[in-house]
Amino acid sequence: MSVNNFFFTQVKKSIVFSKQRLIIVLISIFIGTCVTNAFLNIYFDIDNKMSKELKSYGANMLISSKSDDYLDIKEANLIKSKISKDKLLAYSPHLYFSPVFSTRQLIVAGVDFDEFKKINKFLLVKKGSLSQSEYSKDNSIYLGIDLANTLKKDINQKLPLTIVKNGIPYEKTYIIKGIFSTGDEIAAMGFINFYSANDLSGINVVSYTYLTLLTTFYVDSSAYRTFACASLFKCA
Repeated sequence: MSVNNFFFTQVKKSIVFSKQRLIIVLISIFIGTCVTNAFLNIYFDIDNKMSKELKSYGANMLISSKSDDYLDIKEANLIKSKISKDKLLAYSPHLYFSPVFSTRQLIVAGVDFDEFKKINKFLLVKKGSLSQSEYSKDNSIYLGIDLANTLKKDINQKLPLTIVKNGIPYEKTYIIKGIFSTGDEIAAMGFINFYSANDLSGINVVSYTYLTLLTTFYVDSSAYRTFACASLFKCA
């Protein structure tokens, strides 16, 4: 019993006379635990956090043809097939052309609206509805807010567009289904269903393909060019 008393007495004295050392040790253990926990959280959660950031950013790669103004749809699909599905967040082919309304030449893009919404995270619908039941229609068109103000057009109004194909003027009338704001240059453009754009323009190709990727991706630089990449990725 006396041995135990002696032991506890010595421990108490050690603690009393070494308070500063004990406090330093406890603080060191606490800081080390916090740092270790922070690194473990980063290590195990980095994929989810990167995915979230990239989804909010939008496109981080743009692919076009080097030799022509357009990229063949088969070539665009071939590029897509080479990317792992779990690394491809969004894939949005665009076809740009310039129809005429009245005497004004417009810039209109044919897009896959499902993918278009993924790429343009800051898309804000001011009027109308950007729903699949509306944008899947062959005669639906959406206007950026700047273009709508310039043309003095509103939703559910008609917008006849004329384009010259093989020297012959061809006209198609669209119904404005929505007006949106993005805060960038596409607010001055019009957008229609990709296949409707193929039909109206008479060209079954792609101008640019916008992608959001979670990986480094290389394309054959002799045939394609990539640009507008985020700093997280090394582009070909």
